[in-house]
Amino acid sequence: MPVLLALGTAALYLPGLENAPLYLIRDEVFFGLTAQSIARTFHDPYGVFLPLYFETPFIKHGNPMWFHPILMYAIAGALKVLAFSERTIRLPMVVAGIVNVLLIHRAGRLLFGRELFAVTAAVLLALTPTHFMFSRVAMDYQVPVPFVLGWLVAVLTYLRRNDPRFLFVAGLLLGFGLYSYVAATAIMPMYGLLTCVVMFVRRERARGYGMLAAGFLLPALLAAIFLVRHPTMVRDIVGRYQPDEIAEPTSTSGTMKALIAPTRIVEAATLYASFWNPRFLFVDGPLRSAETTWLVGVFLMPIAGLLLVGLVRLVRQLNEPNAILVLGGALSAPIPASFAGQPEAIRRALEIVPFAVLIAVFGLVHIWTTTKNLTRWLGFVLVWAIAAALAVWGHDALPYAQAFVRAATVPLAIAALAFAIDGFPLERMASKEVIGPAIVMLPVIQVIYYLGRPWLVDVLLAAAFAVCVVLKRDADAHRSRRATSLGVLVALVAGEMTFHYIDYPVRRIGMIPASALVFALRAAAGFLVVLISTRVASGFRPRVGLAAVIAAQVTYFFIDVSATPSLRLAHVAVVMALAIVAAVACIVDRPSDGRAGPLLAASLAGFVCLQFGVFYADYFNRFQARGSGWAEGNTRLALEYVIDATRGRPVPAIYVARVRNEFGGLGRVYGHFYALKHHREDLIPGIEEGVTYSGFEPERLRQLPAGSIIIVNPSRKGDAILDQWEAAGEVTRKALLRTPDGTLMFRVFER
Repeated sequence: MPVLLALGTAALYLPGLENAPLYLIRDEVFFGLTAQSIARTFHDPYGVFLPLYFETPFIKHGNPMWFHPILMYAIAGALKVLAFSERTIRLPMVVAGIVNVLLIHRAGRLLFGRELFAVTAAVLLALTPTHFMFSRVAMDYQVPVPFVLGWLVAVLTYLRRNDPRFLFVAGLLLGFGLYSYVAATAIMPMYGLLTCVVMFVRRERARGYGMLAAGFLLPALLAAIFLVRHPTMVRDIVGRYQPDEIAEPTSTSGTMKALIAPTRIVEAATLYASFWNPRFLFVDGPLRSAETTWLVGVFLMPIAGLLLVGLVRLVRQLNEPNAILVLGGALSAPIPASFAGQPEAIRRALEIVPFAVLIAVFGLVHIWTTTKNLTRWLGFVLVWAIAAALAVWGHDALPYAQAFVRAATVPLAIAALAFAIDGFPLERMASKEVIGPAIVMLPVIQVIYYLGRPWLVDVLLAAAFAVCVVLKRDADAHRSRRATSLGVLVALVAGEMTFHYIDYPVRRIGMIPASALVFALRAAAGFLVVLISTRVASGFRPRVGLAAVIAAQVTYFFIDVSATPSLRLAHVAVVMALAIVAAVACIVDRPSDGRAGPLLAASLAGFVCLQFGVFYADYFNRFQARGSGWAEGNTRLALEYVIDATRGRPVPAIYVARVRNEFGGLGRVYGHFYALKHHREDLIPGIEEGVTYSGFEPERLRQLPAGSIIIVNPSRKGDAILDQWEAAGEVTRKALLRTPDGTLMFRVFER
């Protein structure tokens, strides 16, 4: 199973690394160039031999930037064996994402004791949009997660085997995790303290605490020595995120006091609350601008209801170590990020993701295993009601929002049909006792809709279901009434679907109005749907199990794929037939108190695959275009064009308009990256960058030697001057380059 999970995750995560995301973010370029220097010379670009932390000269708020070492050295290792490219520098994070999936699978085995639930946790993590996206960028936001999950596995193993060596391993992983990302400096000690809480609850001996501390302090000692030799590092890092707190030069202790001042703590508490905003978590994620919106939440929508159920279960078990570890891990994760001054910055608190997935699986386990039938079905309904409500709430932000509402209602409909059909002889589903009442009811439904009272159909639907459930207690005494109520129920569902999804473009025939013809056609269509679905149910012998649940969800999700009435009729009939087949599969050979769990798991698989599939297809297409005109790395368009156009000849200079960012010098940095990628190191000394945000400096451009390339952003003033130069023969236009969203981004000339 771990091998299958690794291969499946790799198949999802590896494709198109060089072009998705299309443009490198600034930090990715820094990681790539620094790692390339380490791989070649064992020195960073500024001459430091194998540094523990990597300082860059790019200043923000008067403070240098520092990068943590684990990802840097991982990329350097990849560059030792693979060519320098976007794919290579992003590959280590994909490997980390695969490791996360394997580790959460192991944690699931230890927590839940069943392979099914462990695999569910692994699949849910692999299909979490946030985990997928941050596993495909050469940035260290998600680097702490493997260390956190490794710590969790080590502690859970210790709880099972009572071997203190696993506490040493847990501490060692947290200690090495300090070098993964800036927030890990606080995260790792917090999880160490959480381990101590678990040991205190278990009344462990002092030896366990000592083993944990020894494991943690062994790797942490290097960081302590480094900070002694570089006392300004803490101030530089804090100054990047909270510049107002340390406006004047202070010592490290003064910087920390400013960071935890009472006013700062109050603000951090407000920011902490923003990490639990349902819209942020489940609807449209942390990026909501028109240019860059994800069109998906941090998690997929069904996780919301499972999280709620899982939280209730864990809160009631807070005296147990497993509950302390999982709940404490989730609640602690956003604390350091809350002091960064950036609301809903999930990239700075990605440790939330695996813990939230585990809590959601706790919810699934509770619904599956609880002995209270009412609790089981309430949890089931809650999961899908919340998913449908989120889709309605985020209708304007989510693509296919209405389709997701349909996919969320399918499990509820199947459960209702299973309750209604349970105990009724399946071979009689297509009998006159069922079909007769349906024939009578179908015209009544159309009349109700014609009178503009659709709510009355829903009332009748609920009433018919209630009658079916009541009468099934004594099926023999009320067989005819049961058959009648079933016929009415199926007719109501079929009539509603044919009314909403089948429209006939007909004209008046003689004295017969078009509305009457549509009325008759819809009633006839409803009859066909009832006939087909009941025939399928009467002859069905379950061999496919709950696969019919997923098939019904997928079919209903894509019901609007065609507007042709005949195709829509067939589509509705298939949806009805699959729903009844799924309902029959639920009740055959399975008691009523054992249906909710398997039905929830099957429908969860269908919905998760649908939503992740929509996100996945958008990610490789429209997402890469949205906002590409504002992406700071879109200089790639011009640089790769120039490198390709000048292949085989020298270029004395390449002038790059200043990249749209607060840092100067990025144009040269991006130029350096792409020159290395395409083996044009000869171009690097001649790359120059504009010093103004407008990116156009006529006097400087006149000084460029003949044969130089000019890359500028379009502007009214610059375009007029360059057009004059072109008319006078001073420059030759080479290209006008547009980003995928259609923005005219660069004009390229040769001097």
